[in-house]
Amino acid sequence: MKKWLIAFTAGAVVIGCGGGSGLDGINNGNNGGGGGGTDRTIPTVNLKPNAQVQILYLSGQGRRAPGSQIAVMNNIRIFNSPTDYWPKDLQGSGSAIRVQLDGYTLNHFVFDVPMSVGSASKTYTQFPLEIAQMDEEQGGQPVTVYSGPPFLVAGDSANNFFKLNMQLFPGRQTSVQVLLNDAMLTWDATNGIAFDAAQFKAENYSQVTGALTGFLSDMIAFDVSSLPAAQRPLLQNGERAEMVHFSGDLIGISGHFFTVSGREEAAYDNLSPIVIDSGIMTKPVTLGANKAPGIFTVMEPDPRDPFGTEKINAIQGFYRAYTEVLSNLSEFGAVAIPSTRSTTSHQFVMFNRNSNGTITACWQGVADFTGGTKGVLRLYSLEQLPDAGAQPRATGEVFYTKSSGVVRSGTFSVSNVVGNATFPFPRTGGFVVFR
Repeated sequence: MKKWLIAFTAGAVVIGCGGGSGLDGINNGNNGGGGGGTDRTIPTVNLKPNAQVQILYLSGQGRRAPGSQIAVMNNIRIFNSPTDYWPKDLQGSGSAIRVQLDGYTLNHFVFDVPMSVGSASKTYTQFPLEIAQMDEEQGGQPVTVYSGPPFLVAGDSANNFFKLNMQLFPGRQTSVQVLLNDAMLTWDATNGIAFDAAQFKAENYSQVTGALTGFLSDMIAFDVSSLPAAQRPLLQNGERAEMVHFSGDLIGISGHFFTVSGREEAAYDNLSPIVIDSGIMTKPVTLGANKAPGIFTVMEPDPRDPFGTEKINAIQGFYRAYTEVLSNLSEFGAVAIPSTRSTTSHQFVMFNRNSNGTITACWQGVADFTGGTKGVLRLYSLEQLPDAGAQPRATGEVFYTKSSGVVRSGTFSVSNVVGNATFPFPRTGGFVVFR
């Protein structure tokens, strides 16, 4: 199966939606105030204190057939020490994950991790992989061939856990992908469970971190459909983007919504400096008092199809409109979005709005908080996406102080606009960090 690469990892990554959780709802006033150099209001970040974790299992080597084996897991955790791990409760068979090892399947397990308001982030470093049961297809029905005791796969630490680099932020979702297939894990009546740890690490560990590596998988969406077509990026299908999406680790662009089989869908491209994968995006759905977030699904060619025309779901994720997670909005806003890849480099989004709240200008870029109180700002117009080699349209500086070891707000000054580019924003102002 093709590996979908993000710049920092050698393994595949998958993004997923966890549904209802402690991320739902609003908790006001978490950004810790402003620091604007003008009278323009700095947005307020509205996030709940809990972090959300998503463990994704992606399998696949062949079609389901007699003899196909299914790994059953019901004790899924992230771990730092015997007293610092989540989730705390034993999950049991009712929440078991069943991974068909030789089929192209996507399974996920989602849970919340309590964090206090104002905390910066927390990293978990170990991942236990425990197999509770093995089933096998026999005559069209799965038959249990190994019923226990639970088998803890031998990892590369003293407690047999695998290395993990998973950074959690309050109010955000962090996902980690676990590739698991029948090249790594098998059962037979003579030898029992056999696991190839070297193969597992070769397919799952990042070359940079040397561990299973998490990434922020909840996107902030900006509706840019009112911008002139020339100011909006092109999707791979030739359509002009109507929304842009940022997570701190990822960037996505999506097109116009159409009604397909009773639901509203749009074309979607997920961008990285290495690969662009396409798929679909669906609008948020309100069911009674509950609102399910918008979903994006990325498809890729089915490796089993010799003609390359069939597709399989490879990536799923969710997004929230910026107006759901930012308030106190005025005619101008600037927000820096943290990344799990760097403690100093943040995605940076600037936008203008009219009196109706419609976005009339939007640029994106990078803020590097590399100095003690001053850093570098690089800005790009949206139509430069997805060119990874694009040159900044404007540059400047950011000024900030830290609270609890991280930047929460500050000011910016744009000193250089390249060539004949029109810079539609104030040259100085304040920004908030999406924390």
